[in-house]
Amino acid sequence: MGLFKKLALYLSVIIIYIILVNTNPETQFNLTREDGLFENTSAIAFFFAFIIFTYLFFKSKNLDNLFFGIKTKRNVFYGLLALLFLISCGEEISWGQRIFGWSTPESIMEMNAQNETNFHNLWLFQASNKDGSSKSFMELFLNMGRLYTIFWMIYCVLIPVACFVSVQFKKFITYIGVPIVPLWIGGFFVVNYLALYGTIYGFHSQLDEANRIIEVRESLQAVGFLLFAIYSLWYYKKIIQNQ
Repeated sequence: MGLFKKLALYLSVIIIYIILVNTNPETQFNLTREDGLFENTSAIAFFFAFIIFTYLFFKSKNLDNLFFGIKTKRNVFYGLLALLFLISCGEEISWGQRIFGWSTPESIMEMNAQNETNFHNLWLFQASNKDGSSKSFMELFLNMGRLYTIFWMIYCVLIPVACFVSVQFKKFITYIGVPIVPLWIGGFFVVNYLALYGTIYGFHSQLDEANRIIEVRESLQAVGFLLFAIYSLWYYKKIIQNQ
């Protein structure tokens, strides 16, 4: 992707936040609610990322695959990424609960902050306890949004930057067999993160509006992973053509 297209992509992320924060509360709610535009975008992006990485997993038999230095028939990391995005898609739509209309079992309802059939809304992963009391500093790290942020920050930003800076580190990552995220996609995640907090603090967003804006961040993160899946498919085809 050329420099102009990359800059346009980053700019579009910032524009989305600015447009949303300048709309009225009702429109914000409709766009960011359960099964709204942004949540559906997340689910669709994760689903197609799952499809692409599943395809790459089975097609990777044509490649030289490594898993921590051990030769494998297929790329294990493609399979792990496919599984991750399948789970992410399922969690976004509460595993089809609102689509098919089943009720949440009482045992799960008691443990879930939104009374839904999913894991990421369990009280275990919320910012506060069920009784409203605050959690400890260490307990706050058990938050799905925070864990996902740590994941993309390490995998999509720190590792690609380290590979760019150090040839030896890139050789080590290649030896492990981890697919390397291109820097421009890592930049997409960083711009999304900075745009989120720039919007919240720059426009002095209140709690309800801030929570709605966070839905945009989650949606764009899913788009970022879809971009990586599309890039990986393009890279696979390029390798096959050069064989």
